[in-house]
Amino acid sequence: MFTAEQYRAKAAEYGGYLATAQSPAETMEYRDLQQSFASLADNLDWLTANAGKTVSPDPLINPPRRKRRDRDAPYPEQETILHVSGQR
Repeated sequence: MFTAEQYRAKAAEYGGYLATAQSPAETMEYRDLQQSFASLADNLDWLTANAGKTVSPDPLINPPRRKRRDRDAPYPEQETILHVSGQR
């Protein structure tokens, strides 16, 4: 995994390529790459500064994926719904 400093170094590298671009398409590509790496660095800085403020996924809303052998087994919620509705 990259660090914010490594992303910033890559952004600076592509910023240097802007001066030597041979065509408008090349200039646009280097500028896009420079902005992408700068954004990635900013995002990592933000995540580092706000680590205690982020929300982790709720397993009740997004249940973990089941293994292949368990795919045919009903979810516990399905059993509860069937029981409450009188179908089991």
